[in-house]
Amino acid sequence: MDKRKLNEYRNTLEEFLSEYEIYATRGYTGQDKRRTKLQRNLKLVSNIVSLVHGGCSLRLSNSTTINFYTALSYSLTDNLSGEQLNFVESNIQCTLNEAIGNIVNNTIPTKQIKPVLPIMDEELKKRCLDLLNAPGKFDTSVREATLILENRLRNSIPQEKLAQLIPKSAHLTFENLVNTGLHPC
Repeated sequence: MDKRKLNEYRNTLEEFLSEYEIYATRGYTGQDKRRTKLQRNLKLVSNIVSLVHGGCSLRLSNSTTINFYTALSYSLTDNLSGEQLNFVESNIQCTLNEAIGNIVNNTIPTKQIKPVLPIMDEELKKRCLDLLNAPGKFDTSVREATLILENRLRNSIPQEKLAQLIPKSAHLTFENLVNTGLHPC
């Protein structure tokens, strides 16, 4: 992420946290202007937290789980009271501090891409799943899967038969073997 943008995010979160702490410690009465200001920044702050912290979910005492945005909006609209409100407010403050800490320490979590379809083959799963979940390019996982396919082709079809199906197969590398086998024209 761009350093200038991260500094903007940090300033936004620090300003919001400062206002929110005042709001939480003084109670709701007579703070309509502060509450309105906080509510205006609710979506922006939630989006920033999602980007630099990964967001969070809070479990309330009645086993209800709510996300950061919902918890923050509830705490600003009198939808919670007593013990639940104190719990949510402290968790919101903690999450905001963690998000600011992630920016300061440059420890922003990366989003992992999960395969849309589950990998059913055990060998593919062992050799490719960690590569698919790693950030960056996915060409390594495709290359690894192609190697597995080449080994299976060479082991399941006798060399003579493979040579009939794919001419010069003994001299083809995995990529050329698979490409030639799938598109012989």
